[in-house]
Amino acid sequence: MYADYTYYQTEYGGKMSADDYKRFGRRAERRIDGITGNKLQFAYPTDSRAVEAIKDCVCELADFLYQIDSYNNAAMESMGTVAQADGTVKGKVITSISSGSESIGYSAAGSASTATMEAAKDKKVADTMIYGMVRDGLGGVPDSNGVNLLYAGIPYPRRNAPISRPPEDKPVEKPGEPEEIGDNILIEIKKNPNGDTRTAPKGITFEQFQEANDMHIDDVKAVMYELSKMVDNAGENHDCTKKSQERMFYHDFVDTQENGADFVNGEWYQLHVKAERHHLLSNCPADVNLIDVLEMIADCTCAGLARSGEIRDLEIDTDILNQAVKNTAELIKSMVAVKG
Repeated sequence: MYADYTYYQTEYGGKMSADDYKRFGRRAERRIDGITGNKLQFAYPTDSRAVEAIKDCVCELADFLYQIDSYNNAAMESMGTVAQADGTVKGKVITSISSGSESIGYSAAGSASTATMEAAKDKKVADTMIYGMVRDGLGGVPDSNGVNLLYAGIPYPRRNAPISRPPEDKPVEKPGEPEEIGDNILIEIKKNPNGDTRTAPKGITFEQFQEANDMHIDDVKAVMYELSKMVDNAGENHDCTKKSQERMFYHDFVDTQENGADFVNGEWYQLHVKAERHHLLSNCPADVNLIDVLEMIADCTCAGLARSGEIRDLEIDTDILNQAVKNTAELIKSMVAVKG
């Protein structure tokens, strides 16, 4: 997380429990990522003041989202009347719910209206307030490349800059006994059937439903992050044989141009397609995956645009593509251990 629970509790002074903060802190991060164009995923600031601003923004937004959730939970339980300690009866807060407009109607009997309650009643108000918090918290804050986090221009102006990842989450505690998992296990997820009508038992509470949804979103986010590192690695090592065997490459290049040599059957090209994974039509690896497919697409597109200005039709065998999908699923399975 951009701001862990220790920071939230000790530096920011937050009052949520660790479990609540994990849930709403993640939600806050997702809203911030959406507003900042995911810059924190690849250009996380290294400046201490910028990092502190990000952490404070996460904490403030997490508190706000928690308050909205608390209001809505209270409202869902507030139909009818409630007996007071002195024996009197008081009307509860909620008067109506409209699912189509995602709004909740409240009576004046419950409590005085606040900005947070207005946000709980109206999603548009909530979205406006959330954007305002992020704008106020991160306005003028640069990423690791000096680009304002709120800059929304396309394309990103520093596309070739080094990647700077956010800090990794530290585990709260180590397992009490050895885990029988492979060395390539990167992600542990907890078994939770509560977010699917096909697997959930009857009687699931709204809180259990929320928890299951949050867990699933976090699981997918963790897997996508690991896959993104693999994509980064493929990009970093793309066409590595052009540099490691550059003189051989140049020799065959000149020999083809000047003497009409067969470049495809030459020594360098054959080494190239056997050593690298993205030439799927020339030498498809048995464990081909969708990262290889992405690299092939990027390779062909960039080469066409830079060399001739035209992108040739991309050809890929359906069997190769289907195998890449299956192998990617197996790759993810090999990264994940399910507990519980």
